[in-house]
Amino acid sequence: MSQSLRATPEEVIRRRIEALALRRKVARFFGLCAIVVVLLEVLFRCYIGVMVVERDDMKPFLVTGDIALYDRRNNEWNMGDVVVLEKDGHQHVGRIVARQGDIVDLRDGMLWIDGARVVEEEIYYDSKAEGKMRFPLAVGDGEYLVLGDHRDDCVDGREYGLVEKDCFRGKILAVFRNCR
Repeated sequence: MSQSLRATPEEVIRRRIEALALRRKVARFFGLCAIVVVLLEVLFRCYIGVMVVERDDMKPFLVTGDIALYDRRNNEWNMGDVVVLEKDGHQHVGRIVARQGDIVDLRDGMLWIDGARVVEEEIYYDSKAEGKMRFPLAVGDGEYLVLGDHRDDCVDGREYGLVEKDCFRGKILAVFRNCR
């Protein structure tokens, strides 16, 4: 009976080869996982920003709890861009509505640029001239006016003022909806 429990030399060699192959597969898997983690770290640190929306300032485009991805590399800012910015130590999301040289007014619940009414199809709320800013106003060199889409109840450029280019953190690329 003791002879039947003993493995032949060929069986021992085969088991050791199988164990070595398994160790190599596990090491290769964890090596690939480490590479993926490093690549994701570089991607999200240098190129892509992630933020959880904390207020309904951009409702209905963004609502509380949505996750927004933004492009950190962007250096060109255009009218209508939805951007992430940092002002007075707080992160905000808003839409660029005016840039240097523009004369901006908020009257009759509408946005006016250089004396012409701006048709904003994505805005469902009145644009009131409330907050710290006084309208009409001239946007200076290198400055932008950023407003939220939910104009009745948001913290935007009417509160924190005009935004310099270096305050922008990125342009919104994608939104993952909060499913609550």
